[in-house]
Amino acid sequence: MLKKIALITLLLATACYGFVYFSFSYGVHDEYPDSKQYHKIVESPLDLSAADSPYIYRQFTPYLTNKLIKITSNNSASLNAETIYSHLFTVNLLGVFAAMILLPLFLLNHLKINDIQSLLLAPLLLFLSYKVMHQAIGNLCEGWAYFFIGLIYYLYARKKLGLMVAAIIFSVIVKETIVLFFVLFFIGLLVAKYVKKESIERPLIIGLSSAFASLLLYVFLRKFAFAVAGYENQLNLLDYPTQLLSFLSAMDWVSFAKIILHQNVLLILVAILLYKKGLGALNFSSQLSAWFLSILALVVICMCTGMMYNDVSRIISTATPVCIMIFWSEIFTHQQSK
Repeated sequence: MLKKIALITLLLATACYGFVYFSFSYGVHDEYPDSKQYHKIVESPLDLSAADSPYIYRQFTPYLTNKLIKITSNNSASLNAETIYSHLFTVNLLGVFAAMILLPLFLLNHLKINDIQSLLLAPLLLFLSYKVMHQAIGNLCEGWAYFFIGLIYYLYARKKLGLMVAAIIFSVIVKETIVLFFVLFFIGLLVAKYVKKESIERPLIIGLSSAFASLLLYVFLRKFAFAVAGYENQLNLLDYPTQLLSFLSAMDWVSFAKIILHQNVLLILVAILLYKKGLGALNFSSQLSAWFLSILALVVICMCTGMMYNDVSRIISTATPVCIMIFWSEIFTHQQSK
């Protein structure tokens, strides 16, 4: 297996280097206000006064970037915009690439798929997803969020429960939306299994409990232990109904359509599934039902926080590794039964 993974890694690197060079050649770009927040954290990691909430709690990627800069340069004065951008770009690229390698590992170890076409196609779909190319490989903190969200599901599917719990707790400092997604996903899976009268297994209970506890930990840190000003409306649940009604009254359907188009990998996987299984695929399995329920819940939550059009698109895209694993499981199950 190690020989096959090494080959896949080499082939993926060869397939992707053109876009990486093209994207990096643009240099520093500051059109996203978020990027300036992460630049401040890179300059002063672990300093909770360096940036606003919720950015300041996402320490993992900026901390790695700061350490990479120190390793590659002895001059502290070199922390200019170009240096920070190039190193954030590199750290995020490594995170996305690590997420890509998780996918063939899932196919090999969990689904027992060995053909080189599947082992290459799954990670290439991730790399070619709109938000990966548009924002994940750049100067935000998305790259490692893709990896940890894929890792948590991989560990859940493989029933590595101790490692899964550790990954969920650690992901609080990577990006809190990872924990939020898994709270919603595990709740959706619980509901789907109950409706379908399937047994509720121990990994699901542990996953939901640890994700919910980690979300509470994040809320405690943000509101009480290490409170930093910024986007307080995200945690004020009492304002959700009012913000939801305000959003719905001014719905921008063009922007909403763009969010759907941003999820190009999801659209591709739905098309492949329908091709393989026909309209019978619309009778979703528990895993697929949980996926769509969690995405629907994310959309509603972003409506309630008034941050719909940009945030939800990125959150959904971050969960693309889970989407690929679940859809591949459905497609492979169908192929196996033929």
